[in-house]
Amino acid sequence: MDAHSIVVVSLHTPKEKVWGELLAITPSGITVRGIDLNSFDHFIRQINEPDGERMGFPTVFFPMNRVERVSLDEPTGSIPSMDEVFARKLGRSLRDYLALFDPTKRVVDLSSIRFPIGTTVEVAERELILQTLQATGNNKTRAAELLAISLKTLHNKLKEYGSEQADGDG
Repeated sequence: MDAHSIVVVSLHTPKEKVWGELLAITPSGITVRGIDLNSFDHFIRQINEPDGERMGFPTVFFPMNRVERVSLDEPTGSIPSMDEVFARKLGRSLRDYLALFDPTKRVVDLSSIRFPIGTTVEVAERELILQTLQATGNNKTRAAELLAISLKTLHNKLKEYGSEQADGDG
């Protein structure tokens, strides 16, 4: 089991199961960026709301005396892994979702966008939105995240522009 593996950590006293990205295992304990499995469905619902905010996973350290078991998040027979369930419900893997919160992985080069002096805010906004969509391969969810606007706002802007990209999901 390596750092950045997707794992399920079973704990005792109190009994808990945490699912997420393994950051470190040391003799003193385990560090995971994840959520309690009891709140998994609630977490998914919050993210999927039309105006839902991006929510990161907390980074938590558990002392080794609480750790009962650490297992890789893998499918078992016909039972999918939690990562597969997450991807099916959100349209992206846990690793891709966590990358949204990693500044080193959020870089999209938009430095080529230039506006002449006197460009209206409306024109600049339209161009920035359309260029960001192009840079993300028309991934509206990613574009909205990079622009720090909700997906609903992005869809409304695209409709306002009469863009063909307003149809469909991110």
